Amino acid sequence: MDSGELIKEFLWPQNGFLFKEMELSPVLCKPKLIPLKSVTLEKLEKMQDEAMEKLKEMNEQQGQEQTHNQQDAPSTRSASPADEPGGPSTTDIWQAD
Repeated sequence: MDSGELIKEFLWPQNGFLFKEMELSPVLCKPKLIPLKSVTLEKLEKMQDEAMEKLKEMNEQQGQEQTHNQQDAPSTRSASPADEPGGPSTTDIWQAD
């Protein structure tokens, strides 16, 4: 060996590991719009609203029937001084002390 020559070491893939640096870059994609309410939640709310409307209609019909029945039926109650406004109010069955 000559004194002027430097010894070089060669690393081949068979002799060692090779590493490659990966740079991470942002991946752009379409924005996805997320609904505030799901389809099933909207269906449930619609069903609940319909049920409430039916209940209100039934209550109104019952109220109308009761007022109609009260107007048609003759009054069988006897007039007493307790029934008059401003008169003494007494309890028919018992009175709590």
